[in-house]
Amino acid sequence: MRILSFILIFLNLVSCQNIGRKPTALNDKAPIDLIFDLDWTLIKQVESSIEHSDKSKYATFEGEVYRIKEGASELLASVASRENVRISFFSGGGRERNTSVLKQIRVGDTNAYDLAHKVLSKSDLTVVSTKASLSFTERYKKDVRLINSDLSRVVLIDDDKRFLISNKYKRNILWLGKTYNQYENYYDLPKKRTVYDPKSYEQWFFDKHKLHMVREILDQALTEEDFLETMHNSRDKWDFEKNSFRGVQALNFINKTTDGNCQSVIQKFTLLK
Repeated sequence: MRILSFILIFLNLVSCQNIGRKPTALNDKAPIDLIFDLDWTLIKQVESSIEHSDKSKYATFEGEVYRIKEGASELLASVASRENVRISFFSGGGRERNTSVLKQIRVGDTNAYDLAHKVLSKSDLTVVSTKASLSFTERYKKDVRLINSDLSRVVLIDDDKRFLISNKYKRNILWLGKTYNQYENYYDLPKKRTVYDPKSYEQWFFDKHKLHMVREILDQALTEEDFLETMHNSRDKWDFEKNSFRGVQALNFINKTTDGNCQSVIQKFTLLK
């Protein structure tokens, strides 16, 4: 009887000691959910009349043509390779269109649709107003809790922060800042530019390679216990708002996109500065 009592007391002591303990970072069997927007984030709509030489860079749906953004496939492949990460997509487009476009985004030997944990579309947006005078983002919102109710482990990667259902979820968005119309080359820009066109070579170059920056941000954040805090700290190193490089960032990205061609490096660096 005394032995049994001792065992029960010992088990209670062990239990009490464990009550106040915080879970370790890799009690991280719980997944981190990355939710990617589509339009202006992973794809940009372009003129259907333009001849597209490399079909792998484009997706089509019912006569519409979309340029798959530079670095999109590499970004998705990088985060998909992590065991504790789930990838979802949330776009205000129709379900049929979103499905078709995602199936055309190649990611290694598969495609973005087959990688997806969930694909949410316009019918999944939260309606906050029915006033026709309001803009789309004022009437419809994206609720990240549809993917994961644990707000410490979910983030929306989107070019438009107005889609957040509430400002209290601002930690749950990796905002890409201002994005521009698609131009394969800087010199394709029209002489008369709109607010949707970059004003300089630097802005065009920065926007073109933005998903490579997102990949660096997420690669770093996904190794840390406080994923969201690290993500925002890493994002703050980049000037997404102005699409402008800081310090040696420009030179680093030029080196990544010129295959060591010295003449091309010098030319691009001169244009940026």
